[in-house]
Amino acid sequence: MTAISLGLDDQLLCPFCGFDYTHIETVRVGARKEDDPVYLIAVEPSTARIEAAYSTEQPPSSRRSWVELIVDCEECPGGSIVIAQHKGQSFVSTRPNLTEAPAAPPF
Repeated sequence: MTAISLGLDDQLLCPFCGFDYTHIETVRVGARKEDDPVYLIAVEPSTARIEAAYSTEQPPSSRRSWVELIVDCEECPGGSIVIAQHKGQSFVSTRPNLTEAPAAPPF
């Protein structure tokens, strides 16, 4: 499965199991100029909380900015979809949520 798949009505399908009932729980943005420290902004929709701070975690892009959508799936543990820039290109990748036990296949 590709990083982003759409259903018949253009709804986002879970990148991990293909289920069509997903929720974007958090949006994270790592902003920086080339090779500068990362300024991390996180928006938590359920609490309307916005956090901003310099981050020391390993960023999805080693040189530029990125956007990460934390996806909660009604069928599996979900994970995140990341769009990251690197040397003039934008890459789309996924990161599974490894904190929960994987769901059994629906068949």
